[in-house]
Order: sequence, then structure tokens, then C-alpha cells
Amino acid sequence: MLIRFIVSNFLSFKDETEFNMLTGSFKIHKSHILQVGNIELLKSAAIYGANGSGKSNLIKAVDFLKNIVTNKKEFQKKIFLNCFKLDNSCYQRPTTFEIEFIQKNKTFLYFLSIQNNIIVEESLFQKNKKFEDELIFDRKNIQGKIKINVNKKYLLDEKDKLLIELYEEDLLKDTQTFISQIKGKKFKEINLVYEWFDESLIVIFPMSKYTSMFSNLVDDNKFKDFITDMIKNADTGITELTSKVVPFDSFFGDDDKEIKENVLKDLESDSNSAIILQNEDSEAYITKSPKGEIIVSKLITKHTNKHGELIDFEITEESDGSRRLLDIVPSIDIANEFDVTFFIDEVNRSMHPSLTKELISLFLNKESSKGQIIFTTHESNLLDLKMFRQDEIWFTEKKEDGSTAMYPLSDFKPRYDLDIKKGYLIGRFGAIPFLGNLKDLNW
Repeated sequence: MLIRFIVSNFLSFKDETEFNMLTGSFKIHKSHILQVGNIELLKSAAIYGANGSGKSNLIKAVDFLKNIVTNKKEFQKKIFLNCFKLDNSCYQRPTTFEIEFIQKNKTFLYFLSIQNNIIVEESLFQKNKKFEDELIFDRKNIQGKIKINVNKKYLLDEKDKLLIELYEEDLLKDTQTFISQIKGKKFKEINLVYEWFDESLIVIFPMSKYTSMFSNLVDDNKFKDFITDMIKNADTGITELTSKVVPFDSFFGDDDKEIKENVLKDLESDSNSAIILQNEDSEAYITKSPKGEIIVSKLITKHTNKHGELIDFEITEESDGSRRLLDIVPSIDIANEFDVTFFIDEVNRSMHPSLTKELISLFLNKESSKGQIIFTTHESNLLDLKMFRQDEIWFTEKKEDGSTAMYPLSDFKPRYDLDIKKGYLIGRFGAIPFLGNLKDLNW
């Protein structure tokens, strides 16, 4: 579970900027609080701000850190990093990320510093029983050489010491995190940290697709019932959601030869991968079975006509709002059941405001839910203290130098009966655009 995230010199974040899920002293909405050991954490956070103020950049910063820690393909040879370019000295300063989180009842603090597209510093700490920071490892780049310092409790014999020396001298590249390379070894805490980044920290962008929809519809009846009920209640016109297996060759048209060859290459290089493909009239989930058979599953929706008959529709025949709903609803189900942290950019994209509000309320009011959902939005209908706590609402604002400032609504200490929506729209809390005189445009 996320406790806090701090970033500096990345995209629109110039100075150290903190976002956190810590609770304030408010007595309302007790169901919105997760008790994790000795810490109380919030289940959700809504981030508001004008276009270009940095809302999405926070999500991108989290995604960047996740991808570099887990050694995703794009980071295996080179680090592509954008510092705060409005400051001419940004290339002379490091970009830093710091994240504190809880995994399997253990609290970790991870720090990463990057400059000139190489990792110059990396460290991992764990809170001990006295709630003090106990070093697990730190790694520094000193005059082009990597130096790794590991807690003595992990260095039980000469083999352990030799392994660390091998990483220093040869195995660890200056573009790779130590966590990503040492995972799988006997470092239990490091494996827990990697697991959290890889499996429990989930980022959803506006165009992201929920890639497990097909397998869950087939294998998980509880999930199927949940998403079917949600879609029915959302008044989308969809009666049922199911999948249909089609022959691999027939899915591709005559003009799709190159795409087909690329799919085969990708499946050959990684047999465990799943590929989502979309053409003019359908969307498919392509996998390779243990026997080597290529399976193409198409997502199908069923609508009921006036005669009570179920009619098949391709998913691409559904509205953008219905399709976005299919990508967002699974996150609600997963966060209800598991200790995961979702970051969702533009949660209400293409969805009706009432539907967005209903989805978020469903998660917040479920006392047994276990995860966190953090999202960006412009939807002012969600700004309601009957729905959110003051510490669950955050704002981003562009400062005079073009950098992003972040702050929670609780900083303003508003009354419980204040119309937050009205206050936001008139600029009481900042985080809205100041528009010039449109008449001057002579439209």
C-alpha cells in the first residue's frame, strides 16, 4: 500500500514535490481508511488541476519508476528521462524519486537518483520494530564505478560477498536498478519490493487496456458476475459480456500480413506474453497455449432486442464510454479484493459523470475493500465532502516558473458544510486555468 511518493526534476516537477495517502484528523468517512499495521492510510485520492498543471505527470512519474525498477524493455539498454526543461540547469541536477509503501506488513522506503541518463544513487530501507530506517542496501556511482553496500545480515559467507562484488564489477549496468537484477536471489526483502512494484502497483492511462479480461471471464465466475452486474446497472444496453475463440488466420485480413508476422515474432520471443490487437471491427486477445497453439479470443457483448433475443456485438461497436467502463471496472473489483495500489489517469474519460461517481462511491463505501485507487479528473461533481474526506482531494497548480505544485484540500481547512464544488470552480483552491479574454481572438 502506498504511503507517500516524492519526485523532483522530472517533467513539470522542479523541486521535491510530495503526494501522500496519510490520513488527517478528520472524523468523517471511517470506511475510507485502511488500517495497515500501526498506520492509517487512505483508500482513495482524487487529483484535480487545470490542463497542463501536472496531474498526468504525477502518474507518468510513478509509471517511470515502476518500469525502471522492474527493468521493462525500454529501460534495459538506455534510460529515457525528461527533466524539468524550463530550468536550464536541469541537466546538471539529478532527477530523484522516493517512495514509501507497505508490502506484506513490512514498510519500505526506496530512493532512486538519475543524472545524465545513468543511475547515480539507489537505496532501500525497511522500518524496524522501533520504526527506524534500517538499511537493506545502497548503491552509488562513484567516478564511473558502481559501489554497493549491503546490510551485513545478508552477507553470511564468502559466496555472498563474492556475489555483490560481481554485481559491482560486471553484472550491474549503470542503467539498471539493483533490485531488478538481484531479484530471485535469497534477498527476501528485495524480492518483496520487486513484487510490489511489479504486481501491486498498477498504472492505468486513458488508452490502457485491461489485458486479463478474457482469462478472468473464462476462469473466474465471481469476476464475471461482478462486471456483468456493473455493466447492467450502468445502463449501457449490454446484457452480457463474454468471449469467443476464433481461428488465428481468419482474424487477419489480406492487408494485415505485416501485423500478423509481428504478432508471431512477439509470441515466439515471449511465449508467456499476451497481445491485444484491434482492427476496424473487432478487438482480440492473442496468447500461446502450453502446446504451442495460438489462441485468439474476441471480446463479445450481447444486447437484447425487443423479441428477447441476444444479439452479438463486437466490442468496437460499443461506445467509448462503455469500452472505458470495461477497462476501469476491473480495477474496482481488484482493489476490493487485494492489497493493490491503482493510479488511474483521467478516470472519467468518455464516461457520464453520474456513472463515475457511482463507481468511486461503490469502492469507497465498501468497508471490506483492501486496495487503493488514486485518480486524476476534471469532474467537479465528485467534489463533495459527503463523498470524500478533505485529505482525499488533491490539487495541482502551475507556478510562475512553470513547475507543478501539489497540495491537499485539507491545507485550506474548509468547513464541512462548504460547497467544495463551487469553491473550486471560482478558484478558491487554485488548480483551475486563468483564461484570457476570448473576445480578443475575434472568432
